[in-house]
Amino acid sequence: MTYTLAETTGALAAAVDAARSILGDAAELQRLQEQGKRPRAWFLQQNTKHKSPLVQAFVAPLSQPMLLLSDFREAQDILLRRNKEFDHGERNLAAFRRVLGNHHIGMRTRDPQFKANRELVKDLMTPNFLNTVSAPAIYSNTLRLVELWKLKAKKAGGLPFQADKDINMATFDIIKEVALGEGDSENTTEAYIKIIHQPGAQT
Repeated sequence: MTYTLAETTGALAAAVDAARSILGDAAELQRLQEQGKRPRAWFLQQNTKHKSPLVQAFVAPLSQPMLLLSDFREAQDILLRRNKEFDHGERNLAAFRRVLGNHHIGMRTRDPQFKANRELVKDLMTPNFLNTVSAPAIYSNTLRLVELWKLKAKKAGGLPFQADKDINMATFDIIKEVALGEGDSENTTEAYIKIIHQPGAQT
């Protein structure tokens, strides 16, 4: 039984029960979800609970512990200056590999393909590209989204209407415009506005 337990990291603070259980903290997280609570709050509470800026949590059975750091200066130093020591986490890599297997976001920085892939998109974050391409696309599509919501609010007559899918559509329009330009294809939000204008259209 002892050999199947997750191995703790040094003398870092952790819940004693979790360290002695095959399920670790997963059992407690499962209970929170069953109660309709969000696990994110649980993660935020661990440093306070154990009175330490660095604690370990066992969020998956038979796996290495996750380290939770609440020290801003240390976190900033790791993210900005120590990426050779702290590469991309395996949990994040595993998640991204499933949907973006050939994108550098799903690779470790020491992977030979990582640098080559990142070179392909490096110009997309330059001030010039952000100011001349990304910002105008975001601005124009946000105006369309506001126009759509005004129209839907008017049609709804004071009743609530679904808005989350509108944000998804606007985001898609922005990404498409930044990547491919405006082109001849119709904007998704614009097409929806035309539909809402039609008599008897549902919001």
